[in-house]
Amino acid sequence: MRKIMITTAIAAMALTLSATPVFAATPAGTISENKAKQIAITDAGVAEGDITFTKVHLDTDDGRLEYEIEFVKGTEEFDYDIDAASGTIVSRDQEIEDDYVLPAKTEKKATKKSNINENDALDIALKDAGVSKKDVSYSTVEADFDDGAEEFDVEFHVGNKEYSYTIAKKDGRIIEHEAEIDD
Repeated sequence: MRKIMITTAIAAMALTLSATPVFAATPAGTISENKAKQIAITDAGVAEGDITFTKVHLDTDDGRLEYEIEFVKGTEEFDYDIDAASGTIVSRDQEIEDDYVLPAKTEKKATKKSNINENDALDIALKDAGVSKKDVSYSTVEADFDDGAEEFDVEFHVGNKEYSYTIAKKDGRIIEHEAEIDD
């Protein structure tokens, strides 16, 4: 009797495990994981040898298969969501680690430069995004104070894309930025 119960329990576990969906192979009609990684690397403008992947995961979001890709280069962290069917970048985010301290040489350059204003912050964000002011349908620039430093939160829309930037008031350095398709 005991052998039968153990055998039944093992069979039930095997059946449960086999019913659990696992993306061992690329599902039909989707791009490969390597293709998704290349799309993110190309968009970020970094060399593959200079980065370390921290996450590459196929997941479902709003009924759509997406690759969630995260990697780091030095002190920068890049996050991408890529549509697994089309290879379209759904969202991107780039951040500089908060605990990073600028080297002394760079700090000296930064302190020599005067503070930027709201117009400068918008211009820096637009230039980084590769868009022109005339293409922007909506924009806001708000002064903010975070972690003891003054910064600007910049947001603008071009077509169906929404861009968000955080820019240091002291030197115009981009602290964080994100672009995503506005649903």
